[in-house]
Amino acid sequence: MIQFWTKASIKINENIFYIPAFLLILFSIDIKNMSRKEIIIVLGLNILGIISYFFSKSMTVLKNTLILSAMKNKSINDIFKAFFSSGILIIICNLIASTIFHSGNVFLEFDFGRGGIEKRYCLGFSHPNNLNLFIDIMIILFIYTYYDKIKNKVTCNIVLFLVIFFTYYLTKSRTGLIVGIVIILLFMLYKYANKFKFIKNYKFVIGIYIMIIIFVMGLQCIPKNSQVYEVMNDMLTGRIKLSGMIIERYGINLLGQPISKMYDTYKGYSILIPVDQGIINSLLRYGILINLLFYITQFILIKKYCQQKKYDRIVIILIMIIYSITEDILFYPFTNISLLFISDLIFNSKRRKPKHAKESTKWKLFYKHNERNEI
Repeated sequence: MIQFWTKASIKINENIFYIPAFLLILFSIDIKNMSRKEIIIVLGLNILGIISYFFSKSMTVLKNTLILSAMKNKSINDIFKAFFSSGILIIICNLIASTIFHSGNVFLEFDFGRGGIEKRYCLGFSHPNNLNLFIDIMIILFIYTYYDKIKNKVTCNIVLFLVIFFTYYLTKSRTGLIVGIVIILLFMLYKYANKFKFIKNYKFVIGIYIMIIIFVMGLQCIPKNSQVYEVMNDMLTGRIKLSGMIIERYGINLLGQPISKMYDTYKGYSILIPVDQGIINSLLRYGILINLLFYITQFILIKKYCQQKKYDRIVIILIMIIYSITEDILFYPFTNISLLFISDLIFNSKRRKPKHAKESTKWKLFYKHNERNEI
């Protein structure tokens, strides 16, 4: 995770991290405690990851399936706490590397496609949007893991809003600002708005999720010579046009394909730009099958968490799909942290009591403790 977020400021070839990370994940896979059904699911997922690699030439899906395979008997709460602690370290590393050692950019100053030269701070991250995305993720992790322990929640909310607006002042990331505000509002809505029971209905939440996907896909159906197309394209800083160009060049297939960046003449000069829409890019790169399976897991999780009243996880799932309207984060485990929730569908969360410990008071306490920390 640290290498993923610091590679722009700490100039180390990321390939040297692959082998130890790969071995660490393999050693973390707890096959001995998996049921036969779980082993079959894990094998199937990783075969799918390997197939995806051969078609897309990207290891992203395989990384996800390996990480999910290692989630047996792991607590997501503990992982999120570790992510939050690592995030503090990442911010410190990027700040020191970019400001003191001049490794990585403190700010970027050019035309970002919004009609003029802008000075936007990235503080060692690869792009101002990435800095804002990272801060938003940190806010999600903080609220998820520590918010309930804070006594003065009004002061906490004010501080969080100040962080969001200060981050926007630095990055000028409109998506980051909007999503940051939505993060807090959604968490508050699910915690305190008991009168609005419909928001806790899984059908309503799934409907919102599907509407977001349809909205992004529908943008490609707007006639290119219409005023609506021009307005929406400008609002999304050229993303609709770029996505249309990529779709026209590559098309959408079942199992994905390698997608390269494209040169486009924008505002009078040539610029090398990627597909910066998570929903569209994921469909193009990883294909219909992988995306369909992913969305099905999200719908099942939403229903499951609504029934279990785990609304904080529902908020995270919604935030990630909202962010994917403009940013390519959907299939990256260090940005879309809700990917870890899929392990809840792979592994049976109920532990089996050993026969010799059925009546043991010590076992009952142990079982009760672990039941609270289950995935």
